[in-house]
This record gives sequence, structure tokens and C-alpha cells, in this order.
Amino acid sequence: QLQPLGEEIPATGEAELTMRINGTFTPTMYADTLVAVSGRAIGENYATLGASPHVALADFVVPELLPRAASFAGDADLRAGKIEGELLIERAAQEKSISHYNIYWRNATGPRGALAGVVPAMGFSVPTCFGSSCDLVSIDQEGGVHILDRAAYGNGEDATIAVSGPGEVLITRFSTEAYYDTMTVAGQVLSGENDTMLPRRLELAEGPGEIMWQSDGSVTAGGWTLRIVQEGEVAAFHVEATAPPADGLEVISAFGENEFEGEGLWVKLEDQTESMPPSPAFKPAAVTFQDVHPSVGVISGNVSVEPAAGAVEGGVTSYRVSFGNAQGEPIGEGWALTADGASTVRLFLPATEVPESAVQLLARAAGAHGLSAAFAATPLVDIYPSPPSNATWSG
Repeated sequence: QLQPLGEEIPATGEAELTMRINGTFTPTMYADTLVAVSGRAIGENYATLGASPHVALADFVVPELLPRAASFAGDADLRAGKIEGELLIERAAQEKSISHYNIYWRNATGPRGALAGVVPAMGFSVPTCFGSSCDLVSIDQEGGVHILDRAAYGNGEDATIAVSGPGEVLITRFSTEAYYDTMTVAGQVLSGENDTMLPRRLELAEGPGEIMWQSDGSVTAGGWTLRIVQEGEVAAFHVEATAPPADGLEVISAFGENEFEGEGLWVKLEDQTESMPPSPAFKPAAVTFQDVHPSVGVISGNVSVEPAAGAVEGGVTSYRVSFGNAQGEPIGEGWALTADGASTVRLFLPATEVPESAVQLLARAAGAHGLSAAFAATPLVDIYPSPPSNATWSG
């Protein structure tokens, strides 16, 4: 189906006619071609691709944002002068103006070198609030987890949080007026007191999504807390084993042939050898923990540490688990676990008071030459029973 663009161009007998588009327009969804057809007072010819004159319709976009961060996950090739590993790219907060990220070899100073590779965008979006009550909703980030919190709320609140999936929403606190004050997450409407069901996990489907919050004009309660983890927030680009032609890599946002106007993010590549503590490439693949202690401010339960691929070859002989603050700095000595090759290792943590600044548990690899600074982390969720914050009687 044809969508007219601008006014008709009068036939003047000239060999070439020009129509100038002096403003923006929104083409019909999926339109990718401009077609020219001839006509007269009683109608116009049919358009036929291949027969009618046509040109590809390309949207000209310049990326608005850079990636939020980029880092090298560590050298997995322990030969001196050789580099292999994962370049980690924390996607831009909004990828609506980004089709991909270009990766170039580059020294700390000087021009870009050759293109090392490309990482596609996925339409990612961090949790972003829209609505009249957004200034009342706290949105923070700790250790890769987006934390949304609304304390004791008021009447007539309205907020919608746009967020992309796939991912998971963990509800750790929820108290609203039953039936009338509601939150919709992943198509499920939540309302009332849900303490006996917490923590509750809901899956975010792939693609754009929304979390909607509304309160009516009477009766309020204690509010809610959500912890959101989004898959794909960090993209990985594998650097094949090579003698690097530069001492680092530059990452820059792109849309088609257009790149972000300005410099990208530069990442230094550290060469790792066998005479050093375990490379960051061999930090634990994951650490998990679930609190089973009922007291506030005290945790206890099983912690599991999953080794990274190649940890044995990387010289990992043990792991250390400790509390960590929001910046990933360890707090206290923690607990030691002996490595068991490529198998997951487990330890039961005895009842322990949580330090004031601790928000996560960290797991680091150790070897014959010391303890690695790189770590895997899991959010520290202190589970405890709590009484309802509000009670009403309907008569």
C-alpha cells in the first residue's frame, strides 16, 4: 500500500524533476522504499518494485549515547605477550538511536586502528519512570540490580516504569490497600498484603515492557520494593588469542554507518602470566546465597560458588566469600572454600550479623600467588517476617 509523501510534482517536460522534503515525516511501519509513479487527472499508475523507479529509504540517525561502561574481563591466555578474553560492554541506557557498537584497536593516545569487531544492539532500556508520581519513586542500582522503592505512599499516585526484558523482577516488600491500590508486573495485578508470598519472582518477557503503579483517593499503606535484573544489560565481545596490535580497545555507539560524535570508551588490555594471582578471567562464574535466618540484620544459609571455565588451568586453588559494599569492596575476612576442579563448591554460612554497609556477597578466586581482585557477586537479601503495616474492616 502506498503512502503519499508531500505534494504531487507537476510534469513540466523537464528530464529531471525534484521534490524537496523540508521537514521530518514518519513513514508507514515497515516501509523501506520510496517509489515514483506517473499520473494524470483520472488517476495514477500502479507501483511495481523492479519496474517503477524506486530508492531505498534509509533513516539517518546519529547515536545519542555511548555505552555506560566497558571493561576487559581478564586475560585467559597466560603466555606473555598474548591476549585472549571477553570485552564487557554495559549497554547505553537507551538503545533507541543505536543499531550496534563498533570496536577498534587503539593505543591510549593516537588515532584508531583497525576494526576489531561489532556488537549488535538489542533495544535495551534501563528502568525509566514516566507519570505524575515519578519524583516519589526511588530508582537506584547496586551490583547490577536496579532497585525501585516507594515507601509509605499517598493518595492518587500514578507512575509507569518502562523496562526491557528478558529479565526478572524480585518483589521483596509489598503492602497496599487491597483491590484499590495496584501494581501490574508482567501482566499480573498485585494488591494488598503479600508478606507471606515474599520474596516473589516474576519474569520479564523479551522486548519492551511496563510496570504500572496506581493508588486511589483513600486509604494508604506501607508501599513496595522491587529488585530488577535484566538479561543482556552487559554484552560480551570475545577477543581471540592474539598478539594485540595496540594496548587497548575503543568502543563507540553506531547507527548504520554513523557513529557517535566524539571519542568512544577506551579499555586497557592487561597481559596476564602464570606468576601472578588468578586472572580476572577466572573469577567465579556465579555465586548464590539464600538467607534462612529469621532475625533482622542476621543471615545464615548455603552459599554456592560456581567456577569459571578454565579455572583449573588458570591456577585457581580456592575461593574467598565475603560481604561487600555497593562499590564491590570486601568487608571483613569472610570464609574460605577449597576449589574442587570444575565442580561447584558449597559452604553453610553460620548465623552472622550483616555489616552496616554490606549490600552483597562477593566471591574471589585465589591461587599460589595470591588472591584475585576480581569478584562475582550476589545481592544480599535479608529475609525476615514482618507484621502487616495496615489493617481495615469493611463492615
